[in-house]
Amino acid sequence: MTPAVVISVLALAFTVASFWWIQVRRGRLVAYEPQTYAGYLKQAGFRLRLPLTIYNTGAKTLVVTDIRAVFLGEGVDAPVITFRRTLKPIPDDVLDFAHPFPVAGRQADTRFVEFGRKDWSPEHSTEYEVAIEIKIGDRPHWTELVRVTLTSPDGETGGNYIAHRRDPADDAPPATVWSGSE
Repeated sequence: MTPAVVISVLALAFTVASFWWIQVRRGRLVAYEPQTYAGYLKQAGFRLRLPLTIYNTGAKTLVVTDIRAVFLGEGVDAPVITFRRTLKPIPDDVLDFAHPFPVAGRQADTRFVEFGRKDWSPEHSTEYEVAIEIKIGDRPHWTELVRVTLTSPDGETGGNYIAHRRDPADDAPPATVWSGSE
């Protein structure tokens, strides 16, 4: 083989590989631990609102078909109930009910996701490790997106919808207290 043929074949291989990497490659969805959350506890239920920024590392758009919060060690999961406009718990801030949504290639999508259950409630002042899991498009299995350590509200605030930082050492007052229920 002549050097010209070798160089041409290598150039063609580089072009095809570059096209695949830039335009076609399926990436993965990643998220980082949110530093704030909102939630409330009731007798036999709870709501948890997390700000999730989901980044698609690949070129191909991926569709998130479902999200859930799994309380590790408890054997309990909570489905997504609604998408909200903000982390701040205020009445009438429902953006939409749970539905599939796309995350474009090499783009980030931020959602204020509200999870909940009516038949189970975390214990007051207990720390929980929660895995946020997603289903992506054509894949039938759940994939862990991010893990978050949360402390359930104490007895004084259990019935109020409160937004605050995750760091229990942070003595800053809650961002919002809303005494209403959903």
